[in-house]
Amino acid sequence: MIVVVISGAQGVGKSAALKAMRETLIDVVGEIAVLESDQFYMMIDPHWTCPPDRVDRYFAVSGWLLQQTALGFLRSGFDWVAIALNGLWRQRSAREFVRPFLRESARVHRITLDPGEDVLRQRIAHRSAAAAGVAADERQAAEAAAMLRQVRQALGGWTHVLDNGQLTPEAAVRAIRDAVDRGDGLMHL
Repeated sequence: MIVVVISGAQGVGKSAALKAMRETLIDVVGEIAVLESDQFYMMIDPHWTCPPDRVDRYFAVSGWLLQQTALGFLRSGFDWVAIALNGLWRQRSAREFVRPFLRESARVHRITLDPGEDVLRQRIAHRSAAAAGVAADERQAAEAAAMLRQVRQALGGWTHVLDNGQLTPEAAVRAIRDAVDRGDGLMHL
């Protein structure tokens, strides 16, 4: 059993990689479940209002639901569970999140996508234009770039950083599988 935690700043390609994962890998690694942390949070707060007096509780509950759902897939015999996360950049928090998977004898790999700041800004611009049919929101691109820098500062040797700046989502998925096969980003208790 493999759990792949795919992390990174907003816009780095986590969702695109997850969308490509089943079709790209199912014949290679077996049955795959893909989960996005944002979907679990949006079950509680669908408009991302992030009320200051409840946001910590909402993130805690949605994280627990995500964790339990992933465990359910593992216990149901899925070979791979891939989880896209925006958060858990700190080693201690990430270890707490994956502890139940390790207890289930799953191999857990932490892969952080980092396409580079210029590519990230281009992706945000493209997403903004595609979603609204308008010019890119420079504020959103700047926030994403700042988040990318914050993620980079928080990372250590406990995650494998994958430069997916020049990779299609399918190629990124194959690179993720290659990293897992090599044992990159393997987490321990």
